Amino acid sequence: VIWYPIPIMRRVPLRGARALGRATRRSRLVPPIYIIVVFFVIPLLLLGLSSLFMQKTVGFTVLGSFLVIGVILGIARFIWWWKKQEGLQKCLACLDRRTDMNNTMKTLPEDMQFLKSKVSLLAEHTGLPEDEEAGDAQKGSDGTADDVAAENEEV
Repeated sequence: VIWYPIPIMRRVPLRGARALGRATRRSRLVPPIYIIVVFFVIPLLLLGLSSLFMQKTVGFTVLGSFLVIGVILGIARFIWWWKKQEGLQKCLACLDRRTDMNNTMKTLPEDMQFLKSKVSLLAEHTGLPEDEEAGDAQKGSDGTADDVAAENEEV
C-alpha cells in the first residue's frame, strides 16, 4: 500500500530484494544478520528512544535528544562510509574471503589425500624413504654426529 501508488516507489522493494539476494549468494550469514538487525535491533532501539521521551522528565528527554542526535550522526557516518569510502566493496571482499575460506575448509580433506598420494608417488619415483625423519634417525645411529653434520653441510 505504501509503495504502490507512486511509480518510482515501486522499484524500492524490488531493488532491496535483489540486493539482499546478491548478498545472500555471497554469504549465508547475510539473512540471519538482516533478520536480527531489521526485526530486533532497530525496533528495540526505537522503542527505547520513544520510552525516554514518554518519561515526562527533563533529564530523560535531554538524554533521548542526545541519543537521537547520536543515532542520526551514526547513520550519516555509516552512509558516508558505505558510499564514499568504499564500504560496500570492503564488505563484499570480506564476504568473498569468508566464502573462499569455508570452501577451502570443506575441500581440505580431499586435497590432503590428493597431496599425500602425489608425495608418495614422488617418493617412489625418486627413491627417497617414505618418512624423512626415519631416514635421518638411521643416519644418526649408524654414523657419528660429525658424519651427519658433514652430510647436512653438503646438502
